[in-house]
Amino acid sequence: MPAIKAAVDAFYERVLTDPQLKPFFAGVNMRWLKGRQNAFFIQALGGPQVYKGQDMATAHAHLPITQEHFGQVAGHLVAALAAVGVPKALIDEVVAAVAPLAPQIVNSPSQPKGGAASPAGAGARRSPLALARPAQKERFGMANGRTKGANALASRDEATADTTALLESTEGLRAILDALRANVLVANTDLEIVYANERSVETLKGIAADIKTAFGVSLDEIIGGSIHRFHKDPRRIEAILRNPSALPHETQFSFGGITLKVSVNAAYSPSGEVVGYVVNWDDVSERMRLDAEMGRVMSMMENMPMNVMFADRELKIQYLNPASARTLKTLEQFLPVRVDQMAGQVIDIFHKNPAHQRSMLGDPKNLPRQAHIQVGPETLDLLVSPIFDNHKNHVGAMVTWAVVTEKLATERKAKELQQEIAQTAQTLATSSEELTALSQQMGSGATETAAQANIVSAASEQVSKNVQTVSTGTEEMSASIREIAKNANEAAKVATNAVKVAETTNATINLLGESSAEIGKVIKVITSIAQQTNLLALNATIEAARAGEAGKGFAVVANEVKELAKETAKATEDIGQKIEAIQINTKGAVEAIAQIGSVINQINDISNTIASAVEEQTATTNEITRNVAEAAKGTAEIAQNITAVAHAAKSTSDGAQETQKASNQLSQLAAGLQDLVNRTK
Repeated sequence: MPAIKAAVDAFYERVLTDPQLKPFFAGVNMRWLKGRQNAFFIQALGGPQVYKGQDMATAHAHLPITQEHFGQVAGHLVAALAAVGVPKALIDEVVAAVAPLAPQIVNSPSQPKGGAASPAGAGARRSPLALARPAQKERFGMANGRTKGANALASRDEATADTTALLESTEGLRAILDALRANVLVANTDLEIVYANERSVETLKGIAADIKTAFGVSLDEIIGGSIHRFHKDPRRIEAILRNPSALPHETQFSFGGITLKVSVNAAYSPSGEVVGYVVNWDDVSERMRLDAEMGRVMSMMENMPMNVMFADRELKIQYLNPASARTLKTLEQFLPVRVDQMAGQVIDIFHKNPAHQRSMLGDPKNLPRQAHIQVGPETLDLLVSPIFDNHKNHVGAMVTWAVVTEKLATERKAKELQQEIAQTAQTLATSSEELTALSQQMGSGATETAAQANIVSAASEQVSKNVQTVSTGTEEMSASIREIAKNANEAAKVATNAVKVAETTNATINLLGESSAEIGKVIKVITSIAQQTNLLALNATIEAARAGEAGKGFAVVANEVKELAKETAKATEDIGQKIEAIQINTKGAVEAIAQIGSVINQINDISNTIASAVEEQTATTNEITRNVAEAAKGTAEIAQNITAVAHAAKSTSDGAQETQKASNQLSQLAAGLQDLVNRTK
C-alpha cells in the first residue's frame, strides 16, 4: 500500500528530527524497521499483512522510554498520517490500536517489561532459518504452525510467506545482521570470509593496526580471504569445523595486546546441509584485562593479611576475606553469630543502636570514618570507606579492621617512653649545652691560664733574677749598714764632745755676760762722772762769767771741759749701748748654745739609737740575706713549676677543645634524639 508506506516514511522523518527521540534509533537498520512498521499499520487497518516481530515489551525493554516519549511518538504518528491524507476515522483507528501499547512500551532499563503478546499478533522471537539447523527451529520458537499469541492473527501460510520474503533474501539477512549489536562474520564452505556485519566492521577498525602487525592483513583484505590466515595450525581448525559434533566451537586467541573470544557454528540449509559458517566474536581484551585485574585484586583480598569486609547499601555483609574469618574465629565466643554464618548477616546485629549506624553508613558523605569498638576484652580499630561502581554509584561500604588491644597498650607505653625519652633528650640537650659552655669556659680559662702561666713564668724568671740582684744588694747593704754603724758610733762620740764644747762655750759666754755687766756698772760710774764734770764745767762757766775778763780764760777752759764732758758722756752712752747690745747678744748666744747643747744631746741620743738600730738592722740584714738566698732558690723552683703549669694549661686547653667537640657531638646526639622523638609522635 503506497499510502501506508508514505505515512511510515513521513512518521520516521518526523521522529528522527526530534532531538529527544532520535537517540533511540542509533545503530538501527531503518529499512528493516520501516518494513516492520509498515506491516503493523496494514494489520492495524485490517490489511492482509501481519506484524510478526517481537512483542512490544520485549522489543523496547532495552530502551529507557518514558510516558512523555510515548506521547511524542503518538503525536508524530497522528501528524504523519494526517499529512499524507489519511482520513480522520482511520487515524482514530490507528490511535486506538496504538494507545493500549503504552504500558508495554513505557519502562526503564532496570525494569523491562516482557512476555505479553502484541495486540497486533503473536510475534514469537525468530532467528534466520537459513542459519539454523532444523533441530534448532523448535528451540527458537520457529515451528511451522500458527504462533500462539494474544490475538492469534497470523496464519501458517502468511507467516511462511513473510519469513521467506525476509529471511531468504540477501537484503533481509543483511538487515537482520546489521541490526545486531554483536560482531558477526560469515564464511562459506571454503572457509573464506564473505560477510562482516556493521558492528564487526566498527570493531575491526579499532584493532586493524594490531591485525596488520600480527597477520599482515589489512581491513579491506579481510573479506574474501581465508580464515586460515589467522591460524597457526589450519588443519586442526579445519578438522574442528568439518566435524558437526564439535560445533558450536568456542575459543579465545590472542595477538599483540588483543584477545578475541570466538564462537563458530555452522549454517544449514533447509535440507540440513552446511552452507557456511557463522562466527560470533568479541574483543574481550579490556574484559580480560579487567578480569585479570579483578582476579589480582581478589587474590590480593583473599591473601592479604589485613582484615577486610564489605557490606552493601542495605548493610548486609556480602564478603569477608580469609584474614577476617581467621581473626573473627578467635573472637567467635563474643559474636552474636558464628563466623561461618557471618556472610549475609546485616550489621545491625552488632550494634545496640542500629539506626545511628545506618544513618551514618548509609550516606557516603559521612565516610571514610574511623572508630574503635569493643568486642569482649579486645579493642577493634575500624576504618569504614565508601565503595563506588564504575559509574560512581554508591554500592556499599568496605571495612578494614584490626585487633589493636596490644597495639594500644604498646602505644600507651611507647607514648610514656617517648615522653621519658623526650625529657631525657631535653635534659641531655640542656646538659650538653651546659657542658659546651663549661668546655668553652674551660678552654678560655685554660688558654688564659696558659697565657698567664707563660707571663708568670717569664715574670718568675725575672723575679729570680731580681732576687739574685736583691741578694747581692742585700750583701752590699749589710756592708753599708756596718759602715753606717761605725760612722754612727763616731758621730755619737763627736756629738758627746760637741756637748762638752758647747757646755764650755756656754760657761765662757756666761762669764762674758757677767763681765759685760761689770763693764756696764763702770760705764754708769763714768757717765755719772761725766755728768758731774759737765755740771762743774757749767758752774765754772757761770763763775767765769761773774769774773768778767778775768774769768775769760777760765771760761774757755771750763767750756772745753764742758765739751769734753759732753763727748765723754756721749762716748759712754755709746759704750753703754754697745755693752747693752753685747749683753743682749750674749744672752741670745747663751740661749742658742743651750739649744745647741740640747740638740747635740738629742743628736747624741739619736746617734745612740741609730747605732743600736744599725746593730739590730745588721742582724736583720744578715737574716734577710739568708732568706733572700733561700728565696732565690725557691724562685728558681717556682719558675720551673710555672713552666710545668704552662704545659699543663696547654694540655688543659687541648682537653677543653676535645671536651667542646665531645659536647658538640653530644648536643647533636641530643638534637637527633629529640628529632627522633618528635617524628615518632
